[in-house]
Amino acid sequence: MNTGKILKKAFFYSIAILSLILLVSSLVVYYYRNTIIQRFVAEANKYINTPIAVNEINVSIIDNFPEVSIIFNKIEIDGSNKKEKSKLLIADKLTIGFNPIKLWNNTYSIEGVSLENAICLISVDKQGVINYDIVKKQSSGESKNVDFDLKKVKLLNVHFIYDNQAIDNLVDLTTSNTSASLIYNNALFDIDASGSYQVHNISSRGNAFITEKEMQVNAKIVYDDINKKVGISPSSLQVSGSEFLTYGEYAFKDQQSIEIHLEGKDTNLNTISSLMPEPIQKKLSVYESAGNTYFNLSLVGDLGEKIGPQLEVQFGLNGASIFYPDTDTRLKNANAEGYLKLADIYNTKQGMLELKNIEGNLDGSEFNSNLTIINFSNPKLIFDFSGAMDMKSLLNFYQPKGLNSASGSLDIDVSFNGNVNDLKSRNLQGRTKTSGQIVCKEINLSMESLKYPLQNLNGQFLFNNIDIALNDVSGYYGKSDFRLNGLFKNLLAFILLENEPIGIEADLHSKYLDLDELLAQANSKGSDNYYFELSPRLKLKFNTNIDRLTFRRFHPSNVKGNVIIKNQGLHSNGISFDAMGGNVSLTGNIEAPSNKSVDVKSQISISGLQIDSIFYVLENFNQGFIIDKNLKGVVNAEIETSMSFDHYLNLEPASLEASILTSISKGELNNFEPMKKLSKYVDEDKLDHLTFSNISNEIFIQDKTIYIPQMEVGTNITSLKISGTHQFNQEINYHVVTPLRSSKRIDKDEAFGAIEEDVSGQSMLYLKITGTTSDYQVSYDKQEVKKKIAADIKKELQELKDAFKNKGIKKEKAVELEEDEYFDWDDH
Repeated sequence: MNTGKILKKAFFYSIAILSLILLVSSLVVYYYRNTIIQRFVAEANKYINTPIAVNEINVSIIDNFPEVSIIFNKIEIDGSNKKEKSKLLIADKLTIGFNPIKLWNNTYSIEGVSLENAICLISVDKQGVINYDIVKKQSSGESKNVDFDLKKVKLLNVHFIYDNQAIDNLVDLTTSNTSASLIYNNALFDIDASGSYQVHNISSRGNAFITEKEMQVNAKIVYDDINKKVGISPSSLQVSGSEFLTYGEYAFKDQQSIEIHLEGKDTNLNTISSLMPEPIQKKLSVYESAGNTYFNLSLVGDLGEKIGPQLEVQFGLNGASIFYPDTDTRLKNANAEGYLKLADIYNTKQGMLELKNIEGNLDGSEFNSNLTIINFSNPKLIFDFSGAMDMKSLLNFYQPKGLNSASGSLDIDVSFNGNVNDLKSRNLQGRTKTSGQIVCKEINLSMESLKYPLQNLNGQFLFNNIDIALNDVSGYYGKSDFRLNGLFKNLLAFILLENEPIGIEADLHSKYLDLDELLAQANSKGSDNYYFELSPRLKLKFNTNIDRLTFRRFHPSNVKGNVIIKNQGLHSNGISFDAMGGNVSLTGNIEAPSNKSVDVKSQISISGLQIDSIFYVLENFNQGFIIDKNLKGVVNAEIETSMSFDHYLNLEPASLEASILTSISKGELNNFEPMKKLSKYVDEDKLDHLTFSNISNEIFIQDKTIYIPQMEVGTNITSLKISGTHQFNQEINYHVVTPLRSSKRIDKDEAFGAIEEDVSGQSMLYLKITGTTSDYQVSYDKQEVKKKIAADIKKELQELKDAFKNKGIKKEKAVELEEDEYFDWDDH
């Protein structure tokens, strides 16, 4: 006998029989489909006590052969909580599979369930009312035509939300594909499940523990329906590629309690970071680790309304190596012991974090450290760090945002012990203990927040409780150099707390300071425009000694004096410098409140400055009528000013007020066009080059107008009297009185009223220069007009003097602060 032929025939007979069975079964199911559906709906109504809306119901034996399947398309199930309008379940498709033999005997034995494209919202409202009590209670004597033998459960793209408002717990996750089996025996459900999940949010009392994590679950669960208890046998949990072993229990009959344990398997740095928030995980995911690491988590306690379970996490490294592939940098011999404890997960602010025996070797630089944080809401911080740090190696291993490059080294030996919030109160700051030092050696930093690199930083920072002393801290910023000796007060509070001030009391010495760079750096818009702003958190007292300084055309030397900054104001009781061929000393105040104008008041004493240099440095005061090339001479002056700028250092012209008591010696006025035009009226040929010995006057500026009282100028060719006004819009109204030595050049009829004799009998010619600096005229100043003008100017000048006097500009002094008062922080 040919065995092959027999097997071949048997195979074809089997296919034929199965096909026949499938065909007959399909015909039977099709023929009885309405009866099956009606009987199932009738039986379901015995068990379900909430409305169910279905768009379409079909019966199939092909989908899950040999089971008979009832397929519900577009199904919605109401929740049992009538106060809520939300649905318990909304699904595109729900398939229920039955044992066909038992179905023939009028028993619906459910062996399979499949749910596709669904949202399931399980909720408990604030009064403890649930929305999932949808199964009717059965009497003991009632016959049961439905039983469960769930061998196959399939979930495809199902979004689960568990929202317990009574204790403020939330679980929000989606499974793309989960398969499970369920065995039911005496109110015990034995469940095996495996699937992939996207955990959107697991939180309690507003504290998120897991957000947006991908998980792969292989779980063994036993549910006790009588005792309302869920037991988790050792199950596998994969998070972001790291595997954990989890087991525990959740009970909720009389009160809710939980005991969950999570242990890392084949743990590495990525295993630990996988449970961290997404931003931290991204930063740590770029590292590779080798060696011994461990991670254990336990959550144990009651899920009560007021107090939650206790969370403990133990993790660490032992002789591990952490590698950053992008720069081929490795941290060797890494050790650390970590412990996190939350006595109540509802109150994460009361937790404790301990990191002990942190050690490592980074490119030959060894360090060790310890950190303990007790009570996250009112943190007590215990910290110490000792070791050397090569900045380039550190940057190669860890690249903080905004730091482009670094070199040099740090020697660090510091410790801190205290409550961070004690730093806010002067009375409590003494309880904070800080000691140690940081020594900078040739540090170079390039940062996105700094327009220029910080170079060759050297010096010693000494920690003394909340203050840090600077010992010969020197370096370069752009073209500027600095050397600081002094004290940073309240620095730790400034770094660790929001809105805390910082005090700097130091001696500053610089060989060269470039204010063009420093002021342009402060512009937040990144352009080269100047920007001036004083932080409300800054309190500063500097004694300055600057060899050379640059600001636009201003290049003073030997700059010495004091500067005080407090409450967004800058004050100086005395600054002196050499510039423009002479010496300048000044006192003044600058008030620069945020979103308001920068107000400047100053008293300036000028000695021996070259007037052409003044005009050049001050860019000819933004006018071209009389410029530095027209002037020579030595200026002495006493100046009092009051003015306002915007934060880009643009002057607000209407705010400028000034009193200028000035004298000019060895003066020259060269090629000044208005003087040249006087040749028509004055019998002189050298008006293009006037020299004079000494002139004095008191000039006032107010209301965008320069007021020049009449002054006598004795020149090399004649004697002139000049007065008038010059407005900021370049309108001019000057009056000139000059001796009339010859009447040949004038028309006496035209000049009538503009000539008169003085007390000595000398004929004086009265002229006026009016118009604008670009379009002006020289004409006769008639007799009847000039007296009125003279009287008006005299009256105006007196009013200006009175206004200055009443305003107290001359009496106002720069703010002088006592040292104890200056650094007396307000308690809060």
